[in-house]
Amino acid sequence: MLDAATFWQTIRECLRPRGDVTGTADGLAMAPYIRESRRIRAQTTITDSITAKSVTPSITAAGKVYDGNTNATISTCTLTGVVSPDTTGCQASAAAADNQFDNKNVGSRTVTANNIQLTNNALGNYVLSTTTATTSASITPATLTITAVAPDA
Repeated sequence: MLDAATFWQTIRECLRPRGDVTGTADGLAMAPYIRESRRIRAQTTITDSITAKSVTPSITAAGKVYDGNTNATISTCTLTGVVSPDTTGCQASAAAADNQFDNKNVGSRTVTANNIQLTNNALGNYVLSTTTATTSASITPATLTITAVAPDA
């Protein structure tokens, strides 16, 4: 006999694509008073909708030498909440305007990546909780080269 909780757990674990799912439970085990009050037959069809799972992106950013602008390079993008064995991942936008330090000056800075997207297999099964992520990275001082020129004598 298959109880209702086990039935739904099995359906949700085995059939993760989005959309409507219809399952049939032969001889669904229920308490006698529920079976009588609902007049359940020996075969019951149950319909449910499975929605995409929300996952959260996080990033790391490369530090850089001061260059007078706020453009940042995103090193990695990872997701929290992906179900094994799926390998769905994420990537930051390649557009410089989407990946920025909070200011151009030397120091530890906040980096923001915008327009993050899902990648890899099973991506129809997931939705991003946000398309923006932040991290910290440093801008270090630029090295100055000074060249002395002797005056004409």
